Amino acid sequence: MGILRSFTTRVYVENPKLIEIGGLKYLRKGQYSLSLDEGKAYMIKTEGIWQKLIWKSSKRNIGFVDESGIIYAVKKGKTVISTKVNGETFKIKLEVK
Repeated sequence: MGILRSFTTRVYVENPKLIEIGGLKYLRKGQYSLSLDEGKAYMIKTEGIWQKLIWKSSKRNIGFVDESGIIYAVKKGKTVISTKVNGETFKIKLEVK
């Protein structure tokens, strides 16, 4: 008969959310809004996320996110910045003034 062994491992459970600071507003689950002046930048702050996020912009000529999680407001207009974490989509409706 084999020997019964037990093992302990560390498990990270993601409970992703964005931190509402500096103008980022929560609308509903996974939906946020942000208004920036043209030429300004905003650092996305997250909580409960253990993986690297890949952000996308629906209109990069209006606003985009770099690899550090900084949103850049390029020119006036509206765009949607989005990412996925464990199948959950997060969207930031960005208005550049």
